Amino acid sequence: MKDLEELCFELVNIPSVSLGEKEIADYVESLLVRADHLEVVRIVNNVVATRKCNGPIRYILAGHLDTVPPSLGHPVMRTDDRIYGVGATDMKAGLAVMIALALDPSNTSPSRYLFYTAEEIERSESGIFQIEQEWPSALAVEAAILMEPTSVALEAGCQGTIRAKLRVGGKRSHSARPHKGINAIHRSALFLERVASAKQRSVELDGCTFREALSAVKISGGIANNVVPDLVEITINHRFAPDCNAREAFDYVSSLFEGLLDAEIGDSFELVDAADGALPSLQNELLDRLSRRVPIKRAKLGWTDVATFFERGIAATNYGPGDPELAHSSGEWVGVSEIHQAFETLSEVLGH
Repeated sequence: MKDLEELCFELVNIPSVSLGEKEIADYVESLLVRADHLEVVRIVNNVVATRKCNGPIRYILAGHLDTVPPSLGHPVMRTDDRIYGVGATDMKAGLAVMIALALDPSNTSPSRYLFYTAEEIERSESGIFQIEQEWPSALAVEAAILMEPTSVALEAGCQGTIRAKLRVGGKRSHSARPHKGINAIHRSALFLERVASAKQRSVELDGCTFREALSAVKISGGIANNVVPDLVEITINHRFAPDCNAREAFDYVSSLFEGLLDAEIGDSFELVDAADGALPSLQNELLDRLSRRVPIKRAKLGWTDVATFFERGIAATNYGPGDPELAHSSGEWVGVSEIHQAFETLSEVLGH
């Protein structure tokens, strides 16, 4: 078996921007098919390796093969204690750990390893759905560990997310005669103030605190330098605790604009997309063992495919090497010691 550091470095050296994962899938598959104790299935560019055993498969370890586009001027490199490059922390270090665990003949846990595509883009593109469509029972397990970067802390559950479009209307006029119009840009300030001043909840679940967040993330408006604009469009993102669902979250944000929305001049607020979050589920046997083994436990701030498993009734959590705050950054890197620590921890937890 390759050294963990070498394996991670080779993975980082393979470009795998979303929807361009064939080369890295070929590489992962070529390593896994050598092991007699694994059954390996390729579904498009997703690779699924299952430990051959007499009983049912109980656990899944999952990681995405894709990365965001690389930053210019930041080549792949390594030092004694770090590996640099796009995807190093998110999440090729985690993939290296998964491969090493799958290839380890002494790891006899009834586990399945999902290496899937297109996590970094629209959820509908996710390789998890391709796997499930071709092999409906592939996800039928008791618990799953997502190898997302967590700095080898346990990040339980995940937030839900909604994206909504706010349209603030107005009335066009010449900018020399603004009193003849209604300036949508000026009106939008009232809505933005409601967003900026909204108090967000902190919700404790299973000893983990989920801090909600509400942000205006995109705005567009204006027609010409001499025209009072009649429309501003604002995209709003709300990250909400998993004790409520997407509809409840949307209703909450809608309530912030009570008394401001005026349909007669073109105001509207509509849901664009949404994904529910996931409760921590740390009562599960496997996740409880991991929780006891890992000294730091906290809520996952952000959405991950833990929610995909949770909505199917499967307990799941996030755990992996790499600092999540370095994910998608231009100088992304992962510490070699964390790769080894994650491997050792999961070897012990799975082999319990």
